[in-house]
Amino acid sequence: MNDFTLPPQPVPHVVAVLMFDVDAISELREKVEALPGYMRFSNEQIDMIYCVAYSIFTQGKLESACSIFQTLLIYRPLDIRILTAFGLCCKQLGMFEQAIPALTCAYLLDSADVKLAVHIAECLAALGKYEESSQILDPLLQLSEVDTSLENIKKRASALKHMLSERSA
Repeated sequence: MNDFTLPPQPVPHVVAVLMFDVDAISELREKVEALPGYMRFSNEQIDMIYCVAYSIFTQGKLESACSIFQTLLIYRPLDIRILTAFGLCCKQLGMFEQAIPALTCAYLLDSADVKLAVHIAECLAALGKYEESSQILDPLLQLSEVDTSLENIKKRASALKHMLSERSA
């Protein structure tokens, strides 16, 4: 049994590369939730709209799903699942520059989900930002060596790292 637990904060190298302040995002979340427009839709209504968008996403209608997720972000800008869904839609649509901020924010809000860091690294690589991508992958590969539950992450990160090393050679 492995007693290793993920750090409560994102991998420091990832935060440094992405230049986001975790404390500032937490403060922003509190301020956003205090805005009057935040409750224009109840959480139940947001959940229902999210489910519709997710269904559209799974049907492969990425542009429609992306538009709905983007609209939901107006009302819940720091909702991890909406940020993630929007980021993944953008990534699949090849809109990597739009995907990176959404996925980064989701990762900083939920640093236990290291898959998000791999998605960020993939987007950076797709934009030709190989060094930044590699800086995110290195700590993920180190973490996956310690935590055997991250085997799939290790495979994806290793494959991308290999591709990046071939590009720079």
